[in-house]
Amino acid sequence: AVVSTQSTGRYLSFPRGYEYLSKLGFLDSEMERWKTFRCVEYVREVEMVILEGLTGYKRGEATFRVTKTSWSKYCFTPVHLYGEMAHTDCGIERLSREKVFKSLDKMLDEKDETLVKAAAWAIGHIASSSYGFAKLSQFDF
Repeated sequence: AVVSTQSTGRYLSFPRGYEYLSKLGFLDSEMERWKTFRCVEYVREVEMVILEGLTGYKRGEATFRVTKTSWSKYCFTPVHLYGEMAHTDCGIERLSREKVFKSLDKMLDEKDETLVKAAAWAIGHIASSSYGFAKLSQFDF
């Protein structure tokens, strides 16, 4: 069965949830996904959420046409793996061990705007926790 970050990601922000998902092997596969392509997908996903939330327009799945829907005054960003992991000491250790912070630093220097946005969203989510903020303060972002 496929387990997604959206459905289980919030469990990573608790030590017992982190330990459980780690034992299941969820983190190994998710870390690989987020390092290779999911961070970039996240940018596209969050931009659509913002578009829909602020304008009421929604892109069709099959047609890619923009259609008017009801306007919502709320806009919630999707779960970000690194941000959820940053809520625990174990998660921060794993992000460090996987060299995520160095990778994000390199991404900020990329010419590709989407990669820079991916790094900015990841850093923002990580910094939203006390563990993450403390770790990020060690870097010169």
